Amino acid sequence: MFSFFKKRKEKAKAAQSAAVRAQALENMRGARERLGDETIQQIAAALRERENSPVKKAEQEIRQYDKGRIADNIKALIDDK
Repeated sequence: MFSFFKKRKEKAKAAQSAAVRAQALENMRGARERLGDETIQQIAAALRERENSPVKKAEQEIRQYDKGRIADNIKALIDDK
């Protein structure tokens, strides 16, 4: 009915999103200046290594399984004790 209100809201959201992105980039530049590029590269490498850890891989595989099947297996393990 009043499509011009929607357009204003969309423009406002786009402007707010652009402002947030600009602030994030500024924060990144400031962090890079304070920490140094080498330190940031080391942090990035550590994060990549953590994501590729065997524990993370197992968690991702478990999330893909059927939740009912997992619950049944856990119940079976508990009943065995």
